[in-house]
Amino acid sequence: MEEPPFPQNIELNAELQEASAPFSLHPRTKGGSQTSFNDVPVALLLGRPLFEMGTQEVVSHISDELLTPDLDQQAPLLWLVGTQRSDHISPLHHQIVKGRQIIVAEKIELHCTWILDRVFLKPVPAFLMSWAFWHKYLISDNSPIPTNLRDSLRRGALGYLRTYIHLIRYPSDFRLATEHHLIPEANIFEKCSQFFACFGERLGEKVSPRYSYGELRLGRLNFWAKFALQRFAFQKVQMHYGYNTYLTRLYGPLLFIFAFFSVVLSAMQVSMTVNPPNNSVEDPKRWDVFRG
Repeated sequence: MEEPPFPQNIELNAELQEASAPFSLHPRTKGGSQTSFNDVPVALLLGRPLFEMGTQEVVSHISDELLTPDLDQQAPLLWLVGTQRSDHISPLHHQIVKGRQIIVAEKIELHCTWILDRVFLKPVPAFLMSWAFWHKYLISDNSPIPTNLRDSLRRGALGYLRTYIHLIRYPSDFRLATEHHLIPEANIFEKCSQFFACFGERLGEKVSPRYSYGELRLGRLNFWAKFALQRFAFQKVQMHYGYNTYLTRLYGPLLFIFAFFSVVLSAMQVSMTVNPPNNSVEDPKRWDVFRG
């Protein structure tokens, strides 16, 4: 892919244009003149105005915004937590119909996950809607980002932006997206649809393994994280308002432990009934069946 996935004339963020220095973009003024890049720090362009960001910090920030390493690691198990279809994503208006509350989450790995009556969605970063940003950092061979990482970032960005094709299908979805600040307000539905449609036209291109799936159940992700990630939970988001809410999560594991030991003890009882012990106090043969 030698060009950004969308034409420059339909970009949703037309405020940037390329500068000659590495990792620098000039803001584009209405009169066509350039403002010195030194007056507009790169941190501000990436949405972090309070941070001093050098090249490594910029790469780290973009990686945090686009990469999903934990979900990619769990990819062989994701069929257990979601339908293996990238278009299995309900539009925003239908999320409301399902009784779900739209929760804004800046963490990319929470995007398009749901639990109980909540669905988590990541707002589209402004830099991903800029043709200049895509060309300079994710496409160009002169990008300061290493090739392997650049390919991973591009796959993550393509898959992530593709989800918005399904989230915003109707004008009602567009209104919900702007109300929750998922996309910039200074746009219209038609132009927004044209922009996201460009990513649907690239179904043959590789995306991160996570985006082979649509919506994922966060509760199931937390369960399988114990095996795939060797940690207690994938993401801790549920609030505990009392002992009842907290203990409810333990009912399943406790029931499993109770059933397991019930089966084991029942098997031991049957074995001892079929093969009753001798009069000797120590009769090791009665345990042979459990020694393998």
